[in-house]
Amino acid sequence: MAKRRVGKYPEAFRQMALERLKSCASVTALAEELGVHRTVLYHWQRQMESGEEGAGSRNSPVRDGSPQHKSVRCSGT
Repeated sequence: MAKRRVGKYPEAFRQMALERLKSCASVTALAEELGVHRTVLYHWQRQMESGEEGAGSRNSPVRDGSPQHKSVRCSGT
């Protein structure tokens, strides 16, 4: 029986990243600073909004092809 992959990053790290995402000037710059790909930040954000726990959930809803993650923008500081 294969082990289920647990998120690579601790929950506290993800929460800190998402708090910083709310007021960042550049998602790409924040992602580089944190050492994650920018799409990971968007993925964590969607998970938080949908109330999912953890970063490696395989039970996430199927994408409908809409570019929802592209509509998220950082506010300039």
